[in-house]
Amino acid sequence: ACPPAQPCFALSPWKSIHTLDIVPPAAISFTEVFQLSASVPFRYDAEAGSDENGLSGGIQAALRFAPSDRLVAGLGVGVQSELEQDAHVFPVISLDWRIRKDLRLVTTGGPEQGGGAALQWIPSRAVSLSFEAGWERRRFRTDRHGNRNPNGIAEYRAVPLLAEIALELTRNVRLDFHAGLSVAGELEWEDASGHDRIEQEFDAAPLVG
Repeated sequence: ACPPAQPCFALSPWKSIHTLDIVPPAAISFTEVFQLSASVPFRYDAEAGSDENGLSGGIQAALRFAPSDRLVAGLGVGVQSELEQDAHVFPVISLDWRIRKDLRLVTTGGPEQGGGAALQWIPSRAVSLSFEAGWERRRFRTDRHGNRNPNGIAEYRAVPLLAEIALELTRNVRLDFHAGLSVAGELEWEDASGHDRIEQEFDAAPLVG
C-alpha cells in the first residue's frame, strides 16, 4: 500500500522519503462570525540518505467567516520558502459547508503543498463515503548517494482523484479505505543548487491505502 495521496510507481525513482510537519496555529475572534487565523508551517522533506538541508517554512493568514453552524469559509494568503528556489506566494482558501445533514463539502490538504475538495456523504453514524479531487505538489531533497541526482532536488506534481469509505465499528475502532488515481503527473529533478532541471511526465498511477 502507498501512503495517502502518493502515487505508486512500478519502478520508483526514490527510496523512503522522510517528512516531518510542524504547524503552530493561532487565532483571534473578532465576533462570533469573523475570526482571523494564522499558522507558521515548517516541513522537513528528504529522501533517506540525504545530508543536505530539507527544511522549508513560511506563514499563512486567513479571515474566516462563519454565518451559521452549517457554513465556515476562509480566504487569505500564504508565503512559503522553497528548497533552492525563491519563496512563493499562494492563496489560502478553506470551506466547510454542511449542505444537508448527510452531505458535506470541505477543502482538504495544506495549500503550500497543493490542496483539494471533498464531497462527503454520511448516510449513518457508522458509514461515510467521500469523493475527492485536488492538486498535489511535493518538493524534497534526494539521497546523497543517488546515482541520478545526489543531494539534489526532486519534485512531483499531480492531480489525485480519490474515493474513500470509512467504517466506524465501535466508538474506539474506525477503518478507512481509499483508492483512486494520480493523473496529469509530472516529475522534475534539479541538482543540489536547484539548476540543470530535467522534467518528465508520468502515466496515471494508482492510489491505494
